[in-house]
Amino acid sequence: NVSKISEVINKKGAVEVDINHDDSLYVFGNSPIKEFKKFIESLGLLLDIKDDGRCYPLSYEANSVVSILKNYALSLGINIHTDTKITDIKKLFKSYDKVVIATGSQAAPHLGGNDDGIRFAKVFGHTIVPTYPALVQFEVQNHVSKMAGAKIDAEVTLIIDNKKEMTIQGDILFTTYGISGFAILDISTTASLALLNSQKVDISL
Repeated sequence: NVSKISEVINKKGAVEVDINHDDSLYVFGNSPIKEFKKFIESLGLLLDIKDDGRCYPLSYEANSVVSILKNYALSLGINIHTDTKITDIKKLFKSYDKVVIATGSQAAPHLGGNDDGIRFAKVFGHTIVPTYPALVQFEVQNHVSKMAGAKIDAEVTLIIDNKKEMTIQGDILFTTYGISGFAILDISTTASLALLNSQKVDISL
């Protein structure tokens, strides 16, 4: 129950979240989609929830989500600092009791992604497993550039070392460099790992 989380703004301007361990430790992970929808729509963001559980803002614009959540945070009195590089994660504990690290990764350096999260994790003694692309589009050979922008619902089969690995039904988007879409994203983790292991990867539509 989200109502059991009390947010208190401390003198530093940060949000301290007091969570009832018995009831709300995993509140966001266990909340039914109806509760999530009710909360988000109470902020003014309308949703389009698909049959497979995927959820989108009705505008289909990612900025809609960013804007509504940013405005909500500001309404709570939260200070948001941008263009500020954190070089020593442990120093933050001098000002705050808890720090959430949600840095993203090196997957999109053009959007500011980097290895800060990995470095911070190492500071606390975590073991780092090798990283590789998990949800990505595909660059393909012999693709038809004239189809760029076309979107279809179809089956896509992933073939690794000439053996059928998996088949997914979903939307496929043709791009100037290859293919994208949810069906492609669904098989991309397995395909990326195979490529990392120098295996031959093919797809069939």
